[in-house]
Amino acid sequence: MGQGKRTILTGIRRAFLRHQLWVVNWSLELPVISTLFVGTLFVWFVAPALVLSPLYIYLIHNGFLGNGNLVANTVVIFFSGVAAVALFVWLWEWYLISVCLMFGAKQPAFRKQEELQMELSSE
Repeated sequence: MGQGKRTILTGIRRAFLRHQLWVVNWSLELPVISTLFVGTLFVWFVAPALVLSPLYIYLIHNGFLGNGNLVANTVVIFFSGVAAVALFVWLWEWYLISVCLMFGAKQPAFRKQEELQMELSSE
């Protein structure tokens, strides 16, 4: 069973890396609208949020979160903050690449493309 989970997670990770590579390749082809391609990466964060939302609503509705439960609230706020900062840093890198392409600097995109190709080939 552990092998199956690893295969599913590996498949999801490969799909994520391929999507990022798709974004870089199309951004290099059409740098003027590269921000639109970068915007497609939000799918990878909206889908898990939609999956986790019912759990969060259930926890709030049943009184586990809120109602003065300091430990649970602190844990949720901490992990939400860490996730938000990580997402911001990751998206900022992509938008910087996009802006560089719009102004004619292709080196950051080539670097990211090479990095993604190496990650995909190592799996």
